[in-house]
Amino acid sequence: MEIYGNVESIKQAIQKKFDDDIKAADNEKKAQIEGIMREAKEKEELISARISTMTESEVKKATSKIKSEEILKAKTEFEQKREEIIDKIFEMAIKNARKLAHEKGYIEMVKKSLPKEQHYELICDSDAYKRSFPKAKLKIDKDIIGIKVLAGDVTYDFTIDSEIKSKKDILRNKISGVLFS
Repeated sequence: MEIYGNVESIKQAIQKKFDDDIKAADNEKKAQIEGIMREAKEKEELISARISTMTESEVKKATSKIKSEEILKAKTEFEQKREEIIDKIFEMAIKNARKLAHEKGYIEMVKKSLPKEQHYELICDSDAYKRSFPKAKLKIDKDIIGIKVLAGDVTYDFTIDSEIKSKKDILRNKISGVLFS
């Protein structure tokens, strides 16, 4: 599917929108790690004082385990916040997709991709496509974004929401790379 508009400005707008969230999550992660390190140091001192019979290697192993558990906890919380931000981006993309589905570029792409058959039926998100496809029979389905074309027994799915869903894993990795690298 082609993307219309300035991709770089869209990318910058998304990044600008979520920069504060990312910085806050990053600062929170750093503060958590610093707190964890202080807490681990205190626990290490407490363990050292209480367990005088332990060998030095046993004490290091115990403290290392405590530090690892706390760092893992902080990383898990950061990952959850990162996923929440990415999910918000997908929600925004779906909301903005309705506008894109009614733009001239999208409609022209669908027209160029239509089968050569004369008779086909369109399943659309609204009746706004009547002017663009005057000969087609229209069915309205509010649960989709864009157009599906029924030509005989074949369905051509040009819906934007299905395109986003089919590429969600790829897009998730790209978004993560742009925002968190």
